[in-house]
Amino acid sequence: MERSVLLHVHQGQTSFVAKDARLLSAAFDVRDLPLTWKRKSQLPFLLLKQAVQLLFNRHWSAVVVQFAGYHAVLPALMARFRRKPCFIITGGTDCVSFPSLGYGHFSKEPLATMTRISFRLCSHILPVHASLMQSRNTFQRNDPVDQGVLSFMPDLHKPVTEISNGYDPNAWPLSTHAERSVDVITVCSNDRRPSTLRLKGIPLLLEMARLRPNLRFCIIGLTGAPLAQAPGNVEFLPPVANHMLPEYYARAKVYAQLSLSEGFPNALCEAMLCGCTPLVSAVAAMPMIVGEAGVVLADQDPEKAAEHLDLALAKAVSGPDTAARARIASHFTESMRQEKLIRTIRTAIAGK
Repeated sequence: MERSVLLHVHQGQTSFVAKDARLLSAAFDVRDLPLTWKRKSQLPFLLLKQAVQLLFNRHWSAVVVQFAGYHAVLPALMARFRRKPCFIITGGTDCVSFPSLGYGHFSKEPLATMTRISFRLCSHILPVHASLMQSRNTFQRNDPVDQGVLSFMPDLHKPVTEISNGYDPNAWPLSTHAERSVDVITVCSNDRRPSTLRLKGIPLLLEMARLRPNLRFCIIGLTGAPLAQAPGNVEFLPPVANHMLPEYYARAKVYAQLSLSEGFPNALCEAMLCGCTPLVSAVAAMPMIVGEAGVVLADQDPEKAAEHLDLALAKAVSGPDTAARARIASHFTESMRQEKLIRTIRTAIAGK
């Protein structure tokens, strides 16, 4: 039987983009259409190139776009014109607005307008968590509390199917041999801008380190001069390849994700699979992800954060956290995501 062709539009081969392409390839002929730019001045040329690609890819059944934005408008328009389904997988930044941090598609023009247009043109929205459609963020108090696509587009009426991220437990093993000598670990990108550090909760983590000088903290992916004033009990490591991360997680007791905004953070779930007890901010999907296996921080008060860290460490005192691993392994697997993606897309193609 001939397989349906999917156009897979994205802004670059990140790990989650590559994973979705692999999962979808089990049922469809997936054709990658990346649109990646380093400077906005490149966008007009790249959008023209994308238009030509869409015109010459004549035989396809649906479009899957990773995130809304500039790169999503023409694919969604072409799908509308050809009466084909267009799915936008929302991941986080395309659903929020944090003006004080300069973060979120809805906080910037003309990106906000392009995001709205792509959502209006698509036929189906696939958020990794329902909070990306509508939620309240009381953890970050300097920006609008109401977040999610529907907070900025209240008149939007589209079919929405929540499809959580999925993980392969075999790729993130639970080590029972390594000594868990690091008390707290986190992973972030090597972006030292103050707004990005705030977004990822790094200043709060450093305050917690000052309040708990007897504990050892490790931040992977972040190095450079702006961090020179960090407490001496914090170790900064350069970025680490994904396949090497389990070695670091195996030596840590608690994984801290204290972001002001998130979608469905992969590093958190992967660290939990490796037996780290999660400490997370009360933001988006994270309280649901950790469930009873983790500790949830409701505000940014450093003293309260340090006390919540003590609770997380108490959970981790007996060795690798099997409950944290079981939480991800039983609720958020690759096969679950794959099955739901394929079923949702096939249904839309059949009913177009």
